[in-house]
Amino acid sequence: MRWMVYLVSLLVTSLPMPLVAASFCVSNSAELQAAIETAASNADSNDTIRLRPGVYPSPPPNGFRETFPHGDNISISGGWLPLIGQCDLPGYDATASVIDGEEQRAGLVFHRNGVGSGETHLSWLTIRGGRQNLSSLFYGNGGGVAIHDSGPASIQHMIFENNRATVNGGALYLAGAQRTVRNNLFVDNWAANGSAVFAPGAGGTVLFSNNTLTRNGFVSPSGLVFLVDFSTSPASFAWNNIFHNNPIFSGYCDISGDQHMLNNNIIEHPCGSYAAGSSNNVNVDPRFAHPLNDLRLRRDSPAIDAGLNSGVSARDLDGRPRQIGPAVDRGAYEADFLFGNGFE
Repeated sequence: MRWMVYLVSLLVTSLPMPLVAASFCVSNSAELQAAIETAASNADSNDTIRLRPGVYPSPPPNGFRETFPHGDNISISGGWLPLIGQCDLPGYDATASVIDGEEQRAGLVFHRNGVGSGETHLSWLTIRGGRQNLSSLFYGNGGGVAIHDSGPASIQHMIFENNRATVNGGALYLAGAQRTVRNNLFVDNWAANGSAVFAPGAGGTVLFSNNTLTRNGFVSPSGLVFLVDFSTSPASFAWNNIFHNNPIFSGYCDISGDQHMLNNNIIEHPCGSYAAGSSNNVNVDPRFAHPLNDLRLRRDSPAIDAGLNSGVSARDLDGRPRQIGPAVDRGAYEADFLFGNGFE
C-alpha cells in the first residue's frame, strides 16, 4: 500500500506545474527596478508589483525602462500598506507612492516587442518630473510613462505632473490595443504634441473618462496640435472629462477628432467635428476649489452630477466612492460635501 502512495506522490510531483504569478512588495527604487526586471524575464502570466508609500527616483540614465519579451501581464500599483504582510492593504491614495524622474529621466518606459497578448496596468501612482529629451521613438515620447505595446493597457487613478517629452506624450505615450485612461489628473505636462496624452496606432479603441487636465503646455508647437491626441486610433470614446486652463494659440485643440465620440465633457478649446452620437459637451468654468492648489470641485461647480454613469470606476482619485449624487461628477474627483464641511 505504501508503494502505491509513494508512486502516486511521485507522479503528482513530477507533473508540470502551472506558472504561478509572482507578487512583489517594494519600498525603494532598487527593489522596484529588480521587480520589474524579474517580471520581464520570468514569463509568469500575471505578475503584480505593489509599491509602499514613498518617493522612488527613477534610475539613471534613462529611468525605469524594460523590455518584456513574453506575452505575460503586469500590474503596478502604489499606496500599499501593511496589515498582516507588508503590502496587503490598499491605501487608495495616488499621492502616496511617487515615481520621480527628477527632471532628468523618464518615469516608466515599457517595450513589448510586438508580442501582442501582454497587458499592462498602472494605478494609484504619482508620476512627476519625467523627461524624454531626444527625438527618437523610444527616447522622445512619454516623459512620464511610455508603453510601446500591441496588447491592452490601463492607466487609472494616477497623477501626472511636470513631465516633458521632446516629441509626443509629455505625460503619457500609450500604444497598443484597447487602452483605458480613467480617473487621472494631468497637470503641467509639456510636449511638441499630445502634451498630456498621445495614443497612436490602429491597434484598438481608446476609452478616456473622468480625467482632469489643466495647465499643460507645448514645446515649440507648429501646425495643428492637441492636448490629447488619438488622431491615428480607429475609434475613441471620451466622457466625463474636464479640459480647462490649458494654453491657447492658433492651431491648438484640447482633443483630436472626427472619428471620436465625446459625451458630457467640459472642453474649453474644441475644434473640428466629433462622431455621430456625441453630445453634452460644454465650455464652462468647472470651478475648481483652487485653480493652482486644489483641483477638486467647488460646491457650485457645473461638473457635479453632470456625467454619464456608464463605464465609471468604483472610486475617484481621492479613493472615495465614485458616484455620490444622482449622477457621477465630471473630472477626476467626486464632490462630497455631506461629510466635508458639515451640512451648510
